[in-house]
Amino acid sequence: ESISRLPFSVLKIDKCLIDHVCETRVKILVDHIIKLSKALNIAEGVETTEQLDVLRKIKCDEIQGFYYARPMPEAQFIEYVRKSDNHKKL
Repeated sequence: ESISRLPFSVLKIDKCLIDHVCETRVKILVDHIIKLSKALNIAEGVETTEQLDVLRKIKCDEIQGFYYARPMPEAQFIEYVRKSDNHKKL
């Protein structure tokens, strides 16, 4: 069956690939995954500036991981988002 017919809305690129995304072969693989699934990609497990830079260069649309924040309780997350929104308005 064609990948376009599969019933999913997001394709996450797992941390095991992100851990090695700065290596040429893995970068090429992740780049192709992103190009293949352009409307559905998200990279998870991003922890370093170098990983973030590589993913931005290959135009990954959504990036998540400890680089931005560690998991946190809901109340702490709400405060984190409020501070982020205030910072963006300045």
